[in-house]
Amino acid sequence: MKKIILVVMGLCLFGTAYAKKPSAPKASELGQLFLLQGEAIRANGTKNAMLKPGENILSGDRILTGQKSVAIIVFKDGGRLKLGPESAVQLAKNDCFLEKGTVFSYVTSKAKQNPYSLRTSLLVVSTHQGIFFTEIEKKQWMTVHYGDVEVINL
Repeated sequence: MKKIILVVMGLCLFGTAYAKKPSAPKASELGQLFLLQGEAIRANGTKNAMLKPGENILSGDRILTGQKSVAIIVFKDGGRLKLGPESAVQLAKNDCFLEKGTVFSYVTSKAKQNPYSLRTSLLVVSTHQGIFFTEIEKKQWMTVHYGDVEVINL
């Protein structure tokens, strides 16, 4: 009886020592890099990597475009972001923080339940459906091409 108990205890200890550890949760996939002319870098945490068309874009990614570069991201809901040269954005679900450069945003009607927001250090642009352009250079400005867009000055 003691041998059986020792064997069972040994198997339990052995099993827990080699048990598969749970993997860290994966970042939420937002969409894909659809088009890239020039260079773009993904900065996520301490890692920096050059992006290629077709790569997944994840929540938390910071995307930086190079000189004379353009990147288009297509989101799962069909919305799109076009990043101009020397732009930097931080992406999250239904949210984009524009640090510098230019962004052309196309927000689909599929965003009706959760509005899309583009933020800068001076304003927040929010919409359920629309097309708008935002730029940060020496001044910050935006223009609405289509849709109901709410703009809040911070």
